[in-house]
Amino acid sequence: NTEYDVYEAYSMLEKRINELHAGRHNRFNESKPYLYDHAINREVKSFSQKKLNSVLKTWINHARIGSYANSDVFFAGMELLLKYFKDEDIKILFNKHKDNNQANLWVFFELVETQRPEILSSEILSWLRTKQKDCKK
Repeated sequence: NTEYDVYEAYSMLEKRINELHAGRHNRFNESKPYLYDHAINREVKSFSQKKLNSVLKTWINHARIGSYANSDVFFAGMELLLKYFKDEDIKILFNKHKDNNQANLWVFFELVETQRPEILSSEILSWLRTKQKDCKK
């Protein structure tokens, strides 16, 4: 897995998710078409676990969230790759986006808590509880 191969895989997945997002912005997070898309699933299954781990790290490090649409696409990729997350990936994601008001980080962490709670630190869980309380106000 060369750096170029990993970046190409990341770019292709992001492009496919962006294409699905076009025109579905308001219902995208609820319907989650990226989880059931044949082309995306075929693509993901063609990669080794090592390559998927590298794609995840590339996604976290290179993607920028400057709008809610960017956030939708970014976290769709994060959900798609959730089973490849390690504790340190979650920490990097948290530190990078915890203060970004365009990132729906807390919604993603709620998903992580239901599917992979063991990778959430007490600091992240505390932050999540605060966000949840703030949203109920």
